Amino acid sequence: PRFSVPLGRLCGAQSYLFGSLLQVEDKKLRLDLKWVDTSTTEVLLSEGLEMKIRSGDDLLELERKVLLELLLPKMHQLLLAAEGDAAPSPKEMEKRVKEYMDEKKRAKKKLAEGSDYVDLLLQTGEAVIAEERGDLAAARDAWTKVRAIDPLDPLAEDRSGALVAYL
Repeated sequence: PRFSVPLGRLCGAQSYLFGSLLQVEDKKLRLDLKWVDTSTTEVLLSEGLEMKIRSGDDLLELERKVLLELLLPKMHQLLLAAEGDAAPSPKEMEKRVKEYMDEKKRAKKKLAEGSDYVDLLLQTGEAVIAEERGDLAAARDAWTKVRAIDPLDPLAEDRSGALVAYL
């Protein structure tokens, strides 16, 4: 959080969409999204939803619901108030979200045979957590497992390659 304003200025972003995925019960996840103004760190919107997850398709459905049904209508109202006629229409915003979700579905289908999208997300989380705590060997191993699940994942390729070279 303390670097969000300078990072936003560096990359030219006016806002960020942050997300968190929490397991609240066995097979029940909560997805929270926050839309944050990078110049002030003000939380413009915050929405979340809990849902039973039995498969990767359920996880994508949870994300779709939070984006399209909870966040998008409120984002449009804020953009309309701030930008007037320059704000994208609700249909344009919905189209962009649907394109994003379609791309995620295509990526899910590309996963290695027998793999699960939820496993991919969990293993990616393990890799990020290992990096954050400074356990680079564990992070390298976790990113290698992510690549085994999804050989086309560019982040996993970059991170595992960098960690192999570093270690």
